Amino acid sequence: MPRISVVIPAYNAEKTILNTLLSVQRQTFTDFEILVINDGSTDRTLEQVQQFPDPRLRVISYDNAGVSTARNRGIAQATGEFIAFLDADDQWTPDKLERQLAALQANPEADVAYSWTYFVRPHGQGWACRAAKPVTWRGEVFANLLTEDFIYSGSNLLVRRAAIAAIQGFDPDLRACEDWECWLRLAQRSKFVPVEQYQIFYIRSQTSISNQVETLKQASLTAINKVFQIVPPDLHHLKSRCMVSFHLYCASLYLQNGVNRQQVHQAGRHLWQAICLHPALLLQSDTLRPIIKFGLMEILSPTTTNALLNRLAQFTPSAPSAPLRSSEETVPPASLLIS
Repeated sequence: MPRISVVIPAYNAEKTILNTLLSVQRQTFTDFEILVINDGSTDRTLEQVQQFPDPRLRVISYDNAGVSTARNRGIAQATGEFIAFLDADDQWTPDKLERQLAALQANPEADVAYSWTYFVRPHGQGWACRAAKPVTWRGEVFANLLTEDFIYSGSNLLVRRAAIAAIQGFDPDLRACEDWECWLRLAQRSKFVPVEQYQIFYIRSQTSISNQVETLKQASLTAINKVFQIVPPDLHHLKSRCMVSFHLYCASLYLQNGVNRQQVHQAGRHLWQAICLHPALLLQSDTLRPIIKFGLMEILSPTTTNALLNRLAQFTPSAPSAPLRSSEETVPPASLLIS
């Protein structure tokens, strides 16, 4: 039996799936199986995966049912003691599984290991990348995760299979934020341990859910309301801080994807609502970035502002490693632009 099962849900991922698989194949830890759950793809995803040269790979096809059901099907098929989830457009650094497994072995009381994240988007012939704020929450992290999703995506965790099975996996009724909701149910009964290293490339393509802002907003509110049905009464006061994170996230999506004044104004409204709920945000450097970007977009335009910021990003330090850009590329290093 393999030590780790890597579960990759894939729906119409022909443009990204090969690089995702390569980032798994190049792991320094090698005792794993790869389960690609083909979620009713209608493009060349299945053909590409079937041709991928790795005997540890299994591809299992189903009718389309959404990412939560696809992950749950992967859990049901997994044979490893641990499960790592990876979305079909994200990537890992080569030591991701090795470092996370070592963290769990060194902390047998913990069921879940997580790493730090790079937010990545295509930029010209390379990548633009922003490092998420590093956090070191460990042990019982439910309250921390409730107010700030420091896991960021469905491509981060390594979790004991027994622990994810005990909470019955992901909620198939949620169309977004299903990973955050699942991690919170995990955090209610399991201890977490951090790997203090950037290992996750969360790649935001133009077709990802993070670009469907209006859909994501409504789905996020549904998830938040569902989460607070399981929150202990003594933590209900944290809902306002949870909503602060929601408004800041919506503002960042509008600022990242906005192409017109209406979307910029939406970003401003969400920033204002966050500040009203938590005025101390004005003193935090993380909040000044979106406020400055919002101001530039109001004065100039979304297009001009993004061109200016992309230009400035060329003069910032590069990250130590980079995800693969296309199936023809070989291994890092290549530059990431910190924006």
